[in-house]
Amino acid sequence: MRIVVDEFDAYLRCGLLEHDLAHFSCRRCGHSRVVAFSCKRRGFCPSCLGRRMSDVAAHLVDELLPEVPARQWVCSLPWRLRYAMGYDKRLCSDVLAAFIGAVRRSLRWRAKRELGLRSVEDAQVGGLTFIQRADSSLRLNVHFHCLVLDGVYVREAEGGLRFHELRKPNAEELVEVARWTYEALARVMARHGRSLEGCDTGEDELSLEQPALASCYSASLSDRQLLGAAPGERTRKLVHPVRELSSADEGLAEVGGVNVHVGAEQSGPVTADAWSGCPVTWPDPRSLESASN
Repeated sequence: MRIVVDEFDAYLRCGLLEHDLAHFSCRRCGHSRVVAFSCKRRGFCPSCLGRRMSDVAAHLVDELLPEVPARQWVCSLPWRLRYAMGYDKRLCSDVLAAFIGAVRRSLRWRAKRELGLRSVEDAQVGGLTFIQRADSSLRLNVHFHCLVLDGVYVREAEGGLRFHELRKPNAEELVEVARWTYEALARVMARHGRSLEGCDTGEDELSLEQPALASCYSASLSDRQLLGAAPGERTRKLVHPVRELSSADEGLAEVGGVNVHVGAEQSGPVTADAWSGCPVTWPDPRSLESASN
């Protein structure tokens, strides 16, 4: 649990002059000022997290992403897989690649049918992913939020790229994305010497190296209290979430515990401040090539 202690200690020292500072002074007027160092951590500090969120949003808006319609795709995974993904970054990366591959496959096939392309290879897709490790109850729940351009780029005869917007994926197409992801997960787990049915059994690297943290992971996933006055009991809930879509432009599908949700289409210009709240549309990039893959 040392990593948790270090993270929290750094947060408690963040912005305090007695824990280190930089001293600036003007040689002309003699005015001086001291600035406390920030912790720059990712776990607890709202100041550093907010600054990083704004910086990333501004960079993406100003430098990378084009002003075209987009949708947010969210992929949640089987509970038995989330424990291993919590500590195995290679497995997490491969699972993400499986989902992104399914979304790309869906967009390309829909583009071929709607645009009359000769090959799915003619359609180039774009997007980015933020990996979230917790849900609204702060339980360990590794899942993916993907901001995906709602269409494809196709190279024209003159050599330039042109964006073609696609219609909303229907229910059958969403089920296909969930099924393709689930099928790819079986291959991913096999490469890692695991299986979807048995990935949460037996000893693992985390339980051997950091048994206390592994116990917290397991209790979080099973929705049970580990510490306190009632260890082992299920966590009490004041609100029970209801799975429903807030808009007719959204979609939801689930296959084998792989849950895929696609949000409503977003379009129009957006500022970095608004984008940091997770809208999904962007101004023109400096290079369309950078957003085409």
